[in-house]
Amino acid sequence: CIQFGVELQPAAQLAQLPPEKASAEVIEAGRRIGLDLYEFVSSFATTVTAATGNMIQLPSNVFEKWLARFNDKCRLHGLDWLSSVGN
Repeated sequence: CIQFGVELQPAAQLAQLPPEKASAEVIEAGRRIGLDLYEFVSSFATTVTAATGNMIQLPSNVFEKWLARFNDKCRLHGLDWLSSVGN
């Protein structure tokens, strides 16, 4: 199980701490989240021709749709659903 958290500390206190290293597990979770976002956004992409060349067009709310889908999946399955991304 992977858990993410946020801790608020004064900037002066943070400056005294060495940078934290991300574990391989956290890096892999981030990679899979990014891949899921890429695959979702790509599914909406259409190529259009513009004066400057071909461009990709996306719906303006594609990131909102992905975030809603991501939140729903996390509510239902935690982060376990990520194990099926990118395999």
